[in-house]
Amino acid sequence: MSFSSAESSPIDLEQLQQISGNDPEFEQELLQLFVEDAIAQTAILEEAIAQQNSQAIEETAHHLKGASANVGATSMAETAAQLEVAARHQQSEQHHRLFKALQQGLDEVRHYLNGLDS
Repeated sequence: MSFSSAESSPIDLEQLQQISGNDPEFEQELLQLFVEDAIAQTAILEEAIAQQNSQAIEETAHHLKGASANVGATSMAETAAQLEVAARHQQSEQHHRLFKALQQGLDEVRHYLNGLDS
C-alpha cells in the first residue's frame, strides 16, 4: 500500500508539519511516539470494551482522539470521537465496530511510518 496522495495518506501532513516545524526527523519521532502510545491505549480500550466499562472506554477514546488529532491522524481522531460519544451514551453495540476501525487506522499509520523508515 502506497500513500502517494494526500487523500490516501492516514496522516494530514499539513498538521504534522505544523507541529514539527517542518522537520522530517521530528515528524518521524512524533509518529513513532504516537504509535507506541496508541498501541498501549488500544490494549486498554480492548480490555475496557471486554469489561463493558463505559467510563474507561470514554476516557481512553478521548485520549486517542486528542493524540490522533495532534499528529494529523484525522481518521483515527474521528473514529475515537465516535467511540467516545458511543461510550458516553452507553451504545455498547457500537464499541466493537469502532474499535476495529481504530485498529485499522492504527495499522495504516504504522504502515505509513514504516514507509518513512525505508
